[in-house]
Amino acid sequence: MCRNWIRKISTVKNYIDSHICEISNISEISEKFDMHINELSSWFNIAYKTTPKEYILNRKIEELKNILRREGDGQVIFYYAYRLGFNTESALCHLIKRRTDLTFTEFKQEVLNE
Repeated sequence: MCRNWIRKISTVKNYIDSHICEISNISEISEKFDMHINELSSWFNIAYKTTPKEYILNRKIEELKNILRREGDGQVIFYYAYRLGFNTESALCHLIKRRTDLTFTEFKQEVLNE
């Protein structure tokens, strides 16, 4: 039984990694994999030492960095928010501020200057 859960949680993580821009909340994942949110969170936390929500938010920040490095500074913030599956640009700005203590502009400059 435990191996099945490990395999299932690994599949969930792989799905998150390959669909990060399409995911807007954890309930989408739990529905897709026919798991209760609490069950998904518990098993994910055991396997990866973080909650699926935290993992998704961290991956979105990493994907934003990748997009900025690939595409440069030619877009407005709404473009990046939309690309990452956020409903508003303020949601993206809030996430960046919480994770990095930087504004979007500061974050973007830091990434582009790396």
